[in-house]
Amino acid sequence: MDCEKINMGAYNLHFIKTEKFKTISVSVNFRRPVKRQEITARKFLFSLLCDSTKKINSKRLMEIQQEELYLLNLGYKLQIFGNYINSSIDVKILNDKFSEPGITEKSLQFLFDIIFNPNIENDAFNEKNFNIIKNRIETTINSIKDNTDIYSLIKVLEEMDHENPSSFHTWGYIEDLNKITKENLYNYYLNVLNSDIIDIFIVGDIDTNMIKQFFQTNFRINTIKKQKKKLWINYNEYRKRIKKKIVEEDLLQQSKISVALKLINISDFERRYVFPIYAQILGGSAYSRLFQSVREKHSLAYNISAATKAPSSIMLITSGIQKENFEKTLRLIRKELKNITKSISDKELENAKSDILTNIQTITDNPTDIINYYFGREVLNSDEIKDKIKKFKKVTKEDIIKFGNKVKTDTVVLLCGRDKNEKDTD
Repeated sequence: MDCEKINMGAYNLHFIKTEKFKTISVSVNFRRPVKRQEITARKFLFSLLCDSTKKINSKRLMEIQQEELYLLNLGYKLQIFGNYINSSIDVKILNDKFSEPGITEKSLQFLFDIIFNPNIENDAFNEKNFNIIKNRIETTINSIKDNTDIYSLIKVLEEMDHENPSSFHTWGYIEDLNKITKENLYNYYLNVLNSDIIDIFIVGDIDTNMIKQFFQTNFRINTIKKQKKKLWINYNEYRKRIKKKIVEEDLLQQSKISVALKLINISDFERRYVFPIYAQILGGSAYSRLFQSVREKHSLAYNISAATKAPSSIMLITSGIQKENFEKTLRLIRKELKNITKSISDKELENAKSDILTNIQTITDNPTDIINYYFGREVLNSDEIKDKIKKFKKVTKEDIIKFGNKVKTDTVVLLCGRDKNEKDTD
């Protein structure tokens, strides 16, 4: 499955032509260097754009329009990777062949209205729509503590280094939300259109000439931008003494231990190929070392896993435990981190590679995965599928062991509950 990239001056069009799907998927991506103080405004903006337009000025009317466009699927997402933040508006359209002639153009025009014709009055967003989204985001931010999986990761990354982009998250910050007005959000909207790097990915059985012409006529952006800031976050030093913090919240039913680890002076090959296999062996499945040790052998955890944040040179280990098992669980985690630098079995390496290669080989089965893959090719300079497979197969046990010595435990947070008696004595 090939991708045709067309430089449109102010943005790039990426056509991935395939007859595998009845739909046409379009993802319009806006990216720029991430700044913590902009994240909440960015979340606010893209949520607001997808909630109404000047012509279709309510969420309910937007839903009716989507139904009339053969249940067009609309969404947005924010993602931080390394030093950059990417925001996308995504639509999935039923191909004309399975609906009616002209539905693709009508659907694209709907998408363009979302981006270029928002509900603006006197150089500000419509107050009613603005307040709806503000209340929605405020509710979301205030409910983060209810999700211990998310909240524990936010806390450990903030404790590690709250000034570093690796500690930022896309849920939003209440102190920044309170600074947003319908006027300054409109100014930020104009700034995004004029400053962000834009890549548009289109997957499906498409007429590339027709869509290219439609974009030339209707996608009204003419400022040319280049990616100037370095994408990856790299570390060449680490905390010699692990930072530990206990965070208590009222009446939590389950405690969470979260461990943030830095990758020190890693190579590009290690980041892309050794790291995923290492994390899979350590904590990527039910046969992983952490799962077998912490859960199966010692029965200390409800769950335990290791996750990669490759652009940020970070690994995260999380586990649901009882509060009194904190130190014992941490000792076992550190023991497995040490053991993996000594030996790897052939079976462990084979199983980890098999899981990863299976996922790679299914990329072309889903339009979203296809877009993510080609986004990686464009933005992260990742390899083609066939080259990925070859390079994963090349990873040796010695590579894993060498890499393990570059993984350094930095910060540990225990998120735990207080019972009623503890709360009353505060």
